[in-house]
Amino acid sequence: MFLKRIELGGFKSFADKTEMEFVRGITAVVGPNGSGKSNISDGIRWVLGEQSAKSLRGGKMEDIIFAGSDARKAVNFSEVSLTLDNEDHALALDFGEVTVTRRVHRSGDSEYFINKQSCRLKDITELFMDTGIGKEAYSIIGQGRIEEILSTRSEDRRGIFEEASGIVKYKSRKRDATRKLDETEQNLLRIHDLVTELEDQIGPLKEQSEKAIHYKELRSELKSQEISMYVYQIEQIHASWSKANERLQSLKEDEIGLAAVVSTHDAKLENDRNALRILETETEQLQSALLQFSEATEKSEGLGELLKERSHHLQTNQEQLKVTLAASEERHRERETELIALREKFGKLEFELSDVKNQLSVEEAKLIGVTGGISQQQEESLKGNLLELMNQMAQTRNEIRYVDQQKETLERRMNRAAEESGKWEGQKETLESRKADIDKKVVRLGKEISDLRGGYITESERLQSLQKLLEESRGTVRKWEQKREAQVSRRDTMKEMQDDFDGFMLGVKEVLKASRKGTLNGVHGAVAELVKVPEKIELAVETAMGASLQHVVMENESVSRQAIAFLKQRQLGRATFLPLDVIRPRAIGAAERSMIEGMEGFVGIGADLVQFESKYASIIGSLLGNVIIAETLEVANKIAARCQYRFRVVTLEGDVVNAGGSMTGGSQHKKNVSLLSRKRQLDQLDQDIKDTENQIVKLHHSVDDVKAQLEQCQVKLDELRQSGDDTRNAEQQASMEMKQVEHELRHVLEQVAVAGQEKSGFTEEIKE
Repeated sequence: MFLKRIELGGFKSFADKTEMEFVRGITAVVGPNGSGKSNISDGIRWVLGEQSAKSLRGGKMEDIIFAGSDARKAVNFSEVSLTLDNEDHALALDFGEVTVTRRVHRSGDSEYFINKQSCRLKDITELFMDTGIGKEAYSIIGQGRIEEILSTRSEDRRGIFEEASGIVKYKSRKRDATRKLDETEQNLLRIHDLVTELEDQIGPLKEQSEKAIHYKELRSELKSQEISMYVYQIEQIHASWSKANERLQSLKEDEIGLAAVVSTHDAKLENDRNALRILETETEQLQSALLQFSEATEKSEGLGELLKERSHHLQTNQEQLKVTLAASEERHRERETELIALREKFGKLEFELSDVKNQLSVEEAKLIGVTGGISQQQEESLKGNLLELMNQMAQTRNEIRYVDQQKETLERRMNRAAEESGKWEGQKETLESRKADIDKKVVRLGKEISDLRGGYITESERLQSLQKLLEESRGTVRKWEQKREAQVSRRDTMKEMQDDFDGFMLGVKEVLKASRKGTLNGVHGAVAELVKVPEKIELAVETAMGASLQHVVMENESVSRQAIAFLKQRQLGRATFLPLDVIRPRAIGAAERSMIEGMEGFVGIGADLVQFESKYASIIGSLLGNVIIAETLEVANKIAARCQYRFRVVTLEGDVVNAGGSMTGGSQHKKNVSLLSRKRQLDQLDQDIKDTENQIVKLHHSVDDVKAQLEQCQVKLDELRQSGDDTRNAEQQASMEMKQVEHELRHVLEQVAVAGQEKSGFTEEIKE
């Protein structure tokens, strides 16, 4: 057995990893002071288990870790590996080479390995017992060590010889055995004390034991009874389930039958709806016709009433006219008779007056001629005749005066008849003016009724269109609400999957759950949770990262070891951990980037295309820093060839050109939700749900607006209906008033005619 190789990294002055090979024989290490020669022997002593920092020429164990310089920064851990040739099997291991490794972190945590397998310090110490190799063994003689051996006590010197003779292992085992015997003796003493104490408890414990046995019996019996009861309940439930199943099958068959009936009914309902629409159209037409007929009927009824009233007035007027006509005829006949008598009498009087005038002229002539020769007797006779003539003349004058009086009377009556005729003419003009006003009012009311009818029909059509629009809007609202429910259900399902870490391996899932509960500290999350990938390159990044998506990012190596211990203790599987203080990013050189960035179909470097927090740059750089993403496989081949197949190139379809030139590709099973797309889809679903809810709110506002318009339309229809009824009543009232005015006008015209006839009669009488 001899020392073959020693590797030092971050140990004291060895900042970089340094490896030294040793061959058989003597190997000397020379160099100036301060070059690190003693650090090699300190490293050998340290890897063999030295725990004293003072023996390693330091103040504390962290002093052995490279602390940095002006040109180099400090490292986080120190590691030394010692490789020994074991061909002679001097060490109790079945390996030709044995490598012992020790690692210490700045946090103070230490790790030991034998052939890269984790072990304890005790395992290393026992491995090198009686071999002369160890932290205090004679195989390592440092500065001043010989003087220390020669000057120490005999008991200390004996340890060196015991080590050389190979009995240290047995003495160590003897010490352990003696220590264990002492501990066993102490345990026996304690057990004796416990037995003494427990003997006093035997009685009460016996009673408790009997009670416990009785309890167990009762418990067993209870369990048996419960099992029997459960069996009975299970049988009952099974019977009920069977019946329910049969009932379910029957209901399903009924559902199928009812579905067919419903389909038939739906088709029939649709036909009935079409027929109903046609009937509604016909009903509207019939209502319009009925309205017209009602108006015509009302007009006819009004006209009939008017005709009845007119007939009654005509009969009354006819009777009055008959009486008036009879009286007028009687008066006319009497006046004609009187007029004839007066004319005859007037003629006679004129004739007599003429005779008297002639006689008077003759007599006057005679009188003049014979005035001298007339006797007294003749004179008296002539005087008597003269007197008689004068009486006749007076009587004639009286009759003429009477005729004049009759004429004046006729003129007064004619004037009175003219006044009455003027009065009737005034009433006639008033009634004609009133009739014209009523005509205008009837025409205006008729136009208003026509306008109201048109407005009513328009509003009815608008009401139907609004009702149809309301039904369509409600249907649209229901569709959007169903869409929102589907989106919410999908989002809740995806959130449950995310909260339960569905899709992650068992070990990863348990670590993430323990972190959430606070059982594990320093867990940042899985890589898939810490990176945000555009949808366009999701498949490419998922293919490039593969299982690395489920790697867990940890704060440091210490918490990573705690997480591994957690999985081991609970047997929860395995997981890969990425300590932030250890992982270093990978990158593509500037020369290679400049060669490929201008190529057609080049998308970018994986680490540059994804989004993440700056503290995870080393993790993402380690996973995607040297991954190139291209559009197609042909472009990927060209890029890989230009980079001399040193980097992995992934296409947007998930095909891969591996480093070295091998290619991977083909069809992939389409996943509904991948680890990368889950968060993006959740965000998208939240946005979609928000947009859907906004749309539903808008639709509800639209429905409310349509409802408001429907109410306004209904109110307007009621107002139009009321206005139509009022206007129709006003038209009927105006028609009745028109009939009354026409009746009065006819009566006035008749009176005007009668007055005109009387006036004409009086005029003729006056002329005669």
